[in-house]
Amino acid sequence: MDAEMNRKLSAVSPEEVETDTVKQEYGERMKKEKGFENFKGNDPKIRHIRELGQRIARTDFPVLITGETGTGKEVIARAIHMESGRSEEPFVAINCGAIPAELLESELFGYEGGSFTGAKRQGKIGKFEMANKGTFFLDEIGDMPLHMQVKLLRVLQEHEIERVGGSGPIPIDVRILSATRMNLMEMVQAGTFREDLYYRLAVVNIQTVALRACPEDIILHASDYLDELNRQYKTHVDLSDGARRCLKAHSWPGNVRELQNVISSAYATCEDSLITLDNLPKIITVNQKEERIMEDIEHLPLKEKMNRFEKMLLEEALRRNKSMTAAATSLGIERSLLYKKLKKYHLKE
Repeated sequence: MDAEMNRKLSAVSPEEVETDTVKQEYGERMKKEKGFENFKGNDPKIRHIRELGQRIARTDFPVLITGETGTGKEVIARAIHMESGRSEEPFVAINCGAIPAELLESELFGYEGGSFTGAKRQGKIGKFEMANKGTFFLDEIGDMPLHMQVKLLRVLQEHEIERVGGSGPIPIDVRILSATRMNLMEMVQAGTFREDLYYRLAVVNIQTVALRACPEDIILHASDYLDELNRQYKTHVDLSDGARRCLKAHSWPGNVRELQNVISSAYATCEDSLITLDNLPKIITVNQKEERIMEDIEHLPLKEKMNRFEKMLLEEALRRNKSMTAAATSLGIERSLLYKKLKKYHLKE
């Protein structure tokens, strides 16, 4: 019986063993993934993307996902895969801008043993073969060199690939999803991206939404990520009201990715299980003087809060005006009353 088993195993090529192993690993990983539940947000623009993605998932059309860095392009790609008929098969992702141009072809298509200096003797399968029957996600497709764009176009047209150093085509069945932060139509006009490839990739286009366009979702994302950290480290850290207002006021050029970075840093430096303005980066809090005052007086009685605000307004009026008369006028009070209030709060003219 052992001899029979050995005979069967010896009949399986190293490439088949590697492919099966990779597919098993991807399969186990993707079982833990969710669909569009992971693409969070209550803003109508986000809900529209979720609904569009769920409809697209039922087809096999190529999808181009465009938008700023950190807006969840890969999250959308994974969600489309998980809600498609290919969800039981591998989801394979590659960042076209992170791999040197001279290595990209072998990464995508694999290579035969000894086909170039440094190649493994037994050869290696490429990402397309790993993704066979499943979904292949090409992130930052705008960074793909022109000579590789030609080869990718042939894959989309012929549904087959050829390994580097290979002797013949290998049929593949994959759904192509791609994403970019760039404007591909501008690149087409500039001659840096093939027009025929663009239309092959963008059968369906999804445009992501910047976080600043969904201000009501900022605290949702911050709280969800903070909940993840609390579960991971078994803590109960929360955001102060001042920190929440400050996060909501920031423009977030780096979108959700920047927000998560800020929450991670604040979580690591906070005391007493509360993230305050002191734990947030200066670039976010530099124009938040009023928020700092609000946070400082949050637990004071009403009368004391009013006194603190009045003192702040007096200081601001003195700083902005060149005379006592102008300061009183800006506050809408008589000069005599202004002098009384300065005396009350021990402020100098």
